[in-house]
Amino acid sequence: MKRRLVAGFVLAVPFFLSACGGGGGGEETPTVDLYSAYTSVSQGMTYQQVRDVVGVDYNAGKQDYGAEVTYAWQVGKGTNKPEILTVQFRNGAAFGKIYETPGKEEFKYW
Repeated sequence: MKRRLVAGFVLAVPFFLSACGGGGGGEETPTVDLYSAYTSVSQGMTYQQVRDVVGVDYNAGKQDYGAEVTYAWQVGKGTNKPEILTVQFRNGAAFGKIYETPGKEEFKYW
């Protein structure tokens, strides 16, 4: 089961990263500390609780698989230090999270 979750995130990451590149059209997130949000997200949190921790609604994509939904937040788009926070929910409760920036990636699944 854990292998399936990791595979799902590995497949989801390129989707989010591809959505981050290229021309305009997307809105930039105001100054948000995504790493701090990453460390604060815990098992079972709802989307609203995660949103409150991050401080803004997701802005880098949503993948909806019915009972499982993945949301992503991004800051630093177009800079040399973009950051992405991805949180995966099952039946409305957080069960995985990923923080990515150049040279650093952390993830946790419950």
